[in-house]
Amino acid sequence: MRNGWRERTLNRLASMGGAWVTGCTAVLLGTAGLLDWFSQAEIASSLVYLLPISVAAWGYGRIGAAVAGCLSAGMWLAIDLATNAGVITPGLEIVNMIVLTVAFQLFGQLLATLKDLLEHERKLARTDPLTSVHNRRAFWSAAAREMARGRRQGTPFSLAYIDVDGFKGVNDSFGHHAGDELLRRIALALQEDLRELDMVARLGGDEFVLLLPGANEAAAGKVIQRLQKTLAKAAWRQSFDIDFSIGVQTVLESPESVEQLVARADELMYQVKRSGRGLVLFDMLRSGEDSPKVNVRPAGPSSSRIAT
Repeated sequence: MRNGWRERTLNRLASMGGAWVTGCTAVLLGTAGLLDWFSQAEIASSLVYLLPISVAAWGYGRIGAAVAGCLSAGMWLAIDLATNAGVITPGLEIVNMIVLTVAFQLFGQLLATLKDLLEHERKLARTDPLTSVHNRRAFWSAAAREMARGRRQGTPFSLAYIDVDGFKGVNDSFGHHAGDELLRRIALALQEDLRELDMVARLGGDEFVLLLPGANEAAAGKVIQRLQKTLAKAAWRQSFDIDFSIGVQTVLESPESVEQLVARADELMYQVKRSGRGLVLFDMLRSGEDSPKVNVRPAGPSSSRIAT
């Protein structure tokens, strides 16, 4: 539960628009200036400037933190000169300005560094280290969101499960280094000609999945046809005796859980593997169906097998 809350919080912060960050920073900076103007507690009023610096550092990173820090220090100096014009000691004022500027800059840069570390940790937690595509955890979260959207709006979505036929033979004949390089090349090929909202994930071993939001069976079929052509033309494919078995599942009514969705997809993939090497099978998933028996068909006599 704690990890889920942290992930949602980071997602919201990461999605803040530039205009929102700028506006919020400006409002907080103005508020800090007003408090500084009317307050007689110099240390307490100075600390208020940390709020706009924090927002700028989180929204814009190191550059934003540096700019906000300089603006905050400049506003503090201007207000101090205006409110204490008769009692200011120039030398002391310069020292205070330098100390405050350094403190603001250190705070902003430390916060920006913390944000970068959290983003890096978040990316690592959702990325497959070998292929740099999304991992099982990221796919699980995206599938859950797509299922929830489907229930709310009644829109379909599709999954394409890809299994590399003959991958074990690549490892046995050429070594695991060659197998790893092959998986990286496959991951790159799978990402070609996809929409920005589509997702490629590696579930483990030689199994990949495409998540296609809003795609019905016809739209998913077009994606798979382009994918087959891309994989068939890949120069590296000629070095290995491999094919790609693909199970395409179009979800018209989402099941109750991602576990049920994945179990259904796994069963479809087993059916693809039993049907032959390098085939594509399509499945329509409606609520209450436990196994892929409805509207399962091969892609067609000319396109069901990837050409060699």
